[in-house]
Amino acid sequence: MSERHKNQTGTYFDNDRGSYNNAHPDAYDNDKIKLLLTLTESIISNKSLKVNQNSQ
Repeated sequence: MSERHKNQTGTYFDNDRGSYNNAHPDAYDNDKIKLLLTLTESIISNKSLKVNQNSQ
């Protein structure tokens, strides 16, 4: 890790700009975060069910 980045913790590095910036506003929206987590858990659960059904 370079000296430039060693003290950057908990921050977002924007590759397009080549610097540290705020993430997309949706990343800070609690309702959108909850929805993302709910959908992700649903997808994981459904895939897990299909894997379990196929192994029987």
